[in-house]
Amino acid sequence: MMRKSENMPRQMPPPSTLPGLVRMTKMTSIHRQTTTYPRSNHPNPNQKNVLSAPPPPALSNAANHHPPSALAYLDLLNEDIVSTSTKFLPPPPSFPPLSDSQHGLAYWTETEKILLFESLSRLGPSNPLAISQRLKTKSELEVSAYISLLKSSAGGSDPIPVSDIPSAVELSPALCLALEDASDAVATKQLTHERTLESNKWGPAHWLITPQNIEEIERDPDPKMLFHPLFRLRTWLKLSERVFMNSRVEDYNYRTFLPEKGQKPGIRATALEDFYSLVVSLTRRLVATSIFMAEERIDQKRKSAYPEISRRVWKGDVKAALLAVNMPSPARREREKFWGEAARRLRLNVVDDSAQDEKVRMGWDQVEEVLGVRTTGG
Repeated sequence: MMRKSENMPRQMPPPSTLPGLVRMTKMTSIHRQTTTYPRSNHPNPNQKNVLSAPPPPALSNAANHHPPSALAYLDLLNEDIVSTSTKFLPPPPSFPPLSDSQHGLAYWTETEKILLFESLSRLGPSNPLAISQRLKTKSELEVSAYISLLKSSAGGSDPIPVSDIPSAVELSPALCLALEDASDAVATKQLTHERTLESNKWGPAHWLITPQNIEEIERDPDPKMLFHPLFRLRTWLKLSERVFMNSRVEDYNYRTFLPEKGQKPGIRATALEDFYSLVVSLTRRLVATSIFMAEERIDQKRKSAYPEISRRVWKGDVKAALLAVNMPSPARREREKFWGEAARRLRLNVVDDSAQDEKVRMGWDQVEEVLGVRTTGG
């Protein structure tokens, strides 16, 4: 289950579509980190990297609810995480053991059989090629032969009537409420754990960049905040407040989830650090490829009729580098379309405040027409 607040839009445009957000600065290495769902006092045998966290403190969220954490729900959640990430779910302890055996020229181990049955449940018996690709130790022909063996062995057994298999299972309101409570508890514990990590890394006052502390950060930035001279932080905050988290739909509007009146969205310092690492990595890659393209061009020219050609990087070298690293330069029309259709895509209310007497609400078609995305004829 997922908390309602997790449905808030987290869209951010690529760096190439954010003019005015970036200033040039020095480069640094990339730092990435991952987190997992916290769990305490009851380790999951299928999840090795499970973190523990202190009990969640009281949060100032209007929809905050603190039910007791359900260990059974965490087991179910961790199983789903393992199944989704590895596309494999180990059989339960009650599953009968499978012995090694040979069928024809192919020898099947117990592990291969477990993977085969798991793949059959996910892909079905009509896709032996995909099953063999998942097994990696058996060919498509060997998988097809084993599936044929299973079908022939099942020919003498009585099939279960389709009418005996329920098409759906009804969940009672009490069960739905229990699942919601358990998911809220897990989400609250995870949020508390992440806040603790962020606070230890950036300090309790700077781990979350908000309109309230942006002036202090700009006046006396932390040396660890390498992204500060590169990004225009105020612009990022305004984009979250006015565009990406300002939908007319309540579930996608930040006012639904911030309890205090007048409170505005913030950005974690780690998120900006990730964006900074991405920009630095792409820039380094592009610069190195551009220099390589320039050297190749210069060498070819010097071998022909231009031995005295200057060693410079030209615009054409950069364009060739963009194509080489599969980063085609975004056309101006694409950038205009991205921003021009943002009101419709994010369901924003747009007001024309150019008139002095009153503000006029604009429709999405009118907004796109004013921004040059849509023509008058349609």
